[in-house]
Amino acid sequence: MTSYFSSSLACPHMELRHIRGNTYIIPGSPTTLVYINGSNAWVVDPGLEDSRGLALCNLLKSKGLALKGVILTHSHADHIGALSSIRAFSYAPEVEACLIKSRILRHLITYGYYQPKSHHIGLFDAPDIKVDKAFKPGECIGPFKTFPLIGHSVNQCGVETPDRVAYVADALFGDQLIEKVGIPFYLDYSKAIESIEFIEQNLIEDIVIVSHGPILWDKQRIHKIVELNLSRLSMLKDLVYKSLSEKPLSVEELTIKLLKLLHVDPTPSNVVLSSQTVKSIIIELADQGYLKPEVIEEKITWHSKITKSL
Repeated sequence: MTSYFSSSLACPHMELRHIRGNTYIIPGSPTTLVYINGSNAWVVDPGLEDSRGLALCNLLKSKGLALKGVILTHSHADHIGALSSIRAFSYAPEVEACLIKSRILRHLITYGYYQPKSHHIGLFDAPDIKVDKAFKPGECIGPFKTFPLIGHSVNQCGVETPDRVAYVADALFGDQLIEKVGIPFYLDYSKAIESIEFIEQNLIEDIVIVSHGPILWDKQRIHKIVELNLSRLSMLKDLVYKSLSEKPLSVEELTIKLLKLLHVDPTPSNVVLSSQTVKSIIIELADQGYLKPEVIEEKITWHSKITKSL
């Protein structure tokens, strides 16, 4: 689609791409959503780097637009870091707002322990960032409808513009990212599935923007990506149960085994992040009565409690 927002002399490495009506995106990973209302602009998830935040502000200014507000869908650094260089009123979901404000809390939730800057092995990091107002997903913020998309993080939300363009943050992932990481990051396995199913049941008539993936222009493409994500989560659950039925393993041992099976390099970063998803699957299976923990050879292992298929 073409638009007079398609390029910017002031920001040659950043562009506004028209989606529908007054809704635009700024490409990236994550993609940033922009909604223009007269001479004002609203932004969702500005990204990671300070430089991206500055370029975003310069781009909007070059178009005669004032930045009215910024919504952060969740607390992960790659979605929030750029806000540190942006002066605008900011909003975030309850709980997520607390994590955005505190790097320490963010690390405890994301990695399970605090990582000092001298020993940070995660993929991304961001400082403490101010949030002006916390909201409950389901409320309207500015021109947007918000809705809960829990699973990837503790209280992630999505937003829908008046043009029926839905930004679903990290509730869905594109095929390239799934193949790259092998084990997508989820803190709550069952809630993640509920959020994915919500997208297909409630947003099928929208254009759907995936933060790390393609634009889903129609219901066929939405269905394809939904099925891809559900299939990967189902496969991971099967692999976890099968592996622990064969041999008791610690979370780290199991995570490394799964990454190798999926042809992903088990680097410290990959293991730390992927193990959070593996833990959420283990807890799901344990809660269903399939697994139990045991201390073997000075480590906590998990193994099958019953011998039957899932």
